[in-house]
Amino acid sequence: MSHLIERLTQEHVGIVSALDHAKEAGIGSADGKQKLFSVKAHLIAHLRREDDELYPMLKRAGEMDVNLKRTIDI
Repeated sequence: MSHLIERLTQEHVGIVSALDHAKEAGIGSADGKQKLFSVKAHLIAHLRREDDELYPMLKRAGEMDVNLKRTIDI
């Protein structure tokens, strides 16, 4: 699981960085729009990875940990 968390954390950093670059370029500019579309693809892939890999793992872990299960349910 730690490998997955490390990967997701790196993806978070990359997504935030790309959004910052888009903001700096100006969201209305051609470069800014291109960066936003690029971020969109990465964000969708990231969310899919969370849905497919992270959340099922957390749900299984929540079966053994009442506090984790409460957090997941919220």
